[in-house]
Amino acid sequence: MQQLPPGAEGIVVAPTLSAANALLRDALAGRDAAFGWHRLTLGQLAAQLGLPQLAAQGRAPASPLAMEALAARVVFELAQAEQLGRFQPVAHRPGLPRALVRTLRELEQAEVSLDSLPADAADLRVVGHALRRACAEYGVATRAELLAAACARVAEGTHPLLRLPVLCLDVPLRSPLEARLLATLLKANEASLALLPTGDTATRKALATEGLPPDQPL
Repeated sequence: MQQLPPGAEGIVVAPTLSAANALLRDALAGRDAAFGWHRLTLGQLAAQLGLPQLAAQGRAPASPLAMEALAARVVFELAQAEQLGRFQPVAHRPGLPRALVRTLRELEQAEVSLDSLPADAADLRVVGHALRRACAEYGVATRAELLAAACARVAEGTHPLLRLPVLCLDVPLRSPLEARLLATLLKANEASLALLPTGDTATRKALATEGLPPDQPL
C-alpha cells in the first residue's frame, strides 16, 4: 500500500468500517494523501454488487426487523388455518417468528433446501415455503439471495469494483455463500490478500472449499 500512488484504488474489507479505517490509517501513515481506497464490510460489498440485479427483478433486501414482521404475519395466517403443526401451541409467543427467521436464514445461507429436510421437520418446511411465498409477493429478498446475486455479479466480471485488488482483514465467514463471495473476489485479482487471525482454521477451510489456491496469501 505504501508503494502505490496516492490515487491508486483498492478495496479494504473488514468486520467494521472502523476496523477498515484503522488499517488504512496505520498502513498509510506518513503519506501526504491516499484517496482511492474503498472501505466496506462484506455485507456492504455484497449490497453494492447484488442490489442492481435484485432491483431489476423488482426486489429489495429486507431488514431483520422487516423479515420478522413478515414472518409474524405468516405465522398468524398459518395458525389461523391450523397448519403450524408442532408450532401451533406456541403460535402466540412473540419469540416464535424471530426464531423461525433465524433458523430458516441459517438453512438458506448453508444452501440447505427446504425439501431436503427430514420428515420430522415437516412443520418447519411448511413455514419456510410460506415465508418464501410472502417474500415473493412483497418483493422482499433474503440475505442469502443478496449474497447469491453478488456472487453472480462477480462471475459476470462487469462491475467496476472487480478490477481492484482486495485487502481482507479478519472477516468472519458465517455461511458457505459468504465464503464463496469472498473467495471469488480474492481470486479475481492476483494482488488481493486476506489477513486472518492466528488459528482461524475455520475461515481458511471455508475459503479452501471454495477453491482458493493454497498459495493465496492468508
